[in-house]
Amino acid sequence: MNGFDILIMLFFGGIVALAFFGGLGKVFSTTVGLYFGVVFAAFFYHPLAVAVAHILPSMALFTGDLLMFVLLLALSTVGFSAALARTFVLGRFPAWLGAFNNISGGVVGILVATFATILAAMVVALAVQVLDHTAAAQTSGFLGMVHDQMRGAALVPIFLKLVPTFVTPLHPWFPKGLPPILAPGSY
Repeated sequence: MNGFDILIMLFFGGIVALAFFGGLGKVFSTTVGLYFGVVFAAFFYHPLAVAVAHILPSMALFTGDLLMFVLLLALSTVGFSAALARTFVLGRFPAWLGAFNNISGGVVGILVATFATILAAMVVALAVQVLDHTAAAQTSGFLGMVHDQMRGAALVPIFLKLVPTFVTPLHPWFPKGLPPILAPGSY
């Protein structure tokens, strides 16, 4: 276990704690927002990466794909989640259901934390590939240390084994096949 594994555990625990205090309605909104955020990002990351490649020709398309996917995922998940939390019936439970709201939020938060950590593991695995393709990964500085931490993490492979379970519900949106960033073997 290394420092990166500790960051993963803190990330996972932080999401579960936020879910517990946020309650079921907010966690449900976040879960649905995360799902639609992934779908939205998967549809639009590559065209945006191509557009950015025209502006920054020195950036590799693979790097642009990863950056645009992560940016779109973050923005769309926050947007969808916020919209659902404000309009969804479960967004506000009555005060007398407080304990049930928190406990059920924490339980469903484990699911959200698992999905978020799977996505983070995929992004980390893709980031390692980006580092492998750059000369900076061969240096012994900060990037070299990050590269070694990512490569030596014990939890990343565990969450990567769960990727097929995570991407299976996305198949109906992509009848011609998953986008390359979500396809098995790309991470």
